[in-house]
Amino acid sequence: MFLRLVCALFLPPLAVFLTTGLSLDFVINIILTLIGYVPGIIHAFWILSKEAENSSLGSAEKVCWWGQGVAPQPPPPLPPRHRGGRGGVGFYRF
Repeated sequence: MFLRLVCALFLPPLAVFLTTGLSLDFVINIILTLIGYVPGIIHAFWILSKEAENSSLGSAEKVCWWGQGVAPQPPPPLPPRHRGGRGGVGFYRF
């Protein structure tokens, strides 16, 4: 991890490549580093911190690929609705 932090400071794309491989994050970091060196460094440190957070979680709590936290569980099924009245549908009392 120390090597990646040093790389993030001096060669941000290399640190991202060592962490994620050939990925979209790597391409984004190259573009940010070409635009400005500091945005590339910030992005590299962000990727390294996100990877450290993922590796510290248990296997059941991995962060999902879009980075919005733990993958959502499907909602529980809804109970059947009581419609009331005679037959339930289409009968209104005025």
